[in-house]
Amino acid sequence: MAKVLVVGASGTVGSELVRLLGAKGHEVRRATSRRPSGPAQVHLDVVTRQGLSQAFDGVDRAYLLCPPGHTNQDELLAPLVDEARARGLDKLVLMSAMGANADENAPLRKAELHLENSGLAWNVIRPNWFMQNFNTFWIQGILEQGRIFLPV
Repeated sequence: MAKVLVVGASGTVGSELVRLLGAKGHEVRRATSRRPSGPAQVHLDVVTRQGLSQAFDGVDRAYLLCPPGHTNQDELLAPLVDEARARGLDKLVLMSAMGANADENAPLRKAELHLENSGLAWNVIRPNWFMQNFNTFWIQGILEQGRIFLPV
């Protein structure tokens, strides 16, 4: 089985992916911006690049997701793609966002293009909706006004 690096492993998507990969017998290295809490977890700060080299030590594949709250996704993700290429990873998967390919100059699209041009085997996934958004981001408007407020 492969040794897989999951960046964002303590988040909603990452933690479920870690569980599913583990259930399939893969060895998983969990990278998170939080302080490590176990032997298979490493600290990785994508903004400062602290822990970048250690996160990729000995892995065969990696899963990256766009760190929330940043507009310069391409600048944050490119070093991870470059590290994966330097290490000769078998595969890299990037979770992007719906519509990222609508503008070639959008930061997420630039990150996708950097991956696509890396020479690595890759997949880009663009989920378009998460059910937990209803009980996190939009719950206040739903409870108080009976509406979902979106900037559209």
